[in-house]
Amino acid sequence: MNSIIVRLATVLALAAGAGALSGAAAQEQLFDRNGRPIPQSQLYPEPGYTAPRPYYQPPGYSPYEAPQRRSRYQQGSVCSTDYGTCDLPGPMFVGKGCRCQIPGAGRVSGVAVP
Repeated sequence: MNSIIVRLATVLALAAGAGALSGAAAQEQLFDRNGRPIPQSQLYPEPGYTAPRPYYQPPGYSPYEAPQRRSRYQQGSVCSTDYGTCDLPGPMFVGKGCRCQIPGAGRVSGVAVP
């Protein structure tokens, strides 16, 4: 009776060990939306990879702060858009519309800021 229990325990231990090894050695295969397998080289970036930095976002409007008073005739030198900023070709009144050429977004409308 004891030998049967020992054999059963041995078989169960070997099966559990084989299952753990096969689970650790095999990686999950991922598929794209068309059902094709995605190679592992595309899933993980190469060493030394840094994610692209987002464009500068100008501070947005806050309903809890008093609006800043600006002179009616203040001159601006930067065009601020939702995607980034660019220099103006010359002085322009603050609040006037302008356009920037942003890489990856194209020509984007914005507002002149000081």
